[in-house]
Amino acid sequence: MSDYNNFVLNYFLNISKNRELSEELTGIAAYKHISGGESILEAGHRTNYICLVVSGLVRGFYIDEEGNDRTKCFSLQGDWCCSYNYISDMPCPFFLEAEQDSVLAMVHPPCVKIL
Repeated sequence: MSDYNNFVLNYFLNISKNRELSEELTGIAAYKHISGGESILEAGHRTNYICLVVSGLVRGFYIDEEGNDRTKCFSLQGDWCCSYNYISDMPCPFFLEAEQDSVLAMVHPPCVKIL
């Protein structure tokens, strides 16, 4: 089992304490390597995945009326990102980008519902 899988499995085990469910959730995760400065999600777009930060740092930001870049949030290892449109059922109103080389565990929410 890779270090990424171990991290995600331990994350889910800490939440659910159910090993079988945690292993199933870990099994549906796809891993994506993102370079520092790379865009993850553009404002106004939707995503089909929610992402757990396995390593690195992700920044959420928006551009205000004057064109200034304003930081909204940071997601560190063990934080979720790209979940906005699943919570609100609307396109994401801000941008997400990797601040440094990062690895995301991407989970497709309909797959979670099946479990």
